[in-house]
Amino acid sequence: MAKARDPAHIRNLVNKRELIPIFESYELDIYRKLEEVDHLLALISSEAVTCGVIADDCREYIRVNLIDMIDQIAEKRETEWLKQVRKTGINTKKVRVTTE
Repeated sequence: MAKARDPAHIRNLVNKRELIPIFESYELDIYRKLEEVDHLLALISSEAVTCGVIADDCREYIRVNLIDMIDQIAEKRETEWLKQVRKTGINTKKVRVTTE
């Protein structure tokens, strides 16, 4: 099958064409917020090491807890979104787009 007709190739092109500008439009805001988080994490790390916590242990604790927080935030967002969908009756079935 020619690459231009390959559904995976087409999907990849569409994803790149759509996702890159969307992400870039939020990138500066994300970067600034991550700088703020980084500052807070540096404070936590500094205080912990000052209190005798081993730096590697501190980094691992922070890493594990950040991943957990991100998961909790995503779960909360998804739960709230589903409540809103049920409340408004929006149809959430995925629509398949074909290129034929």
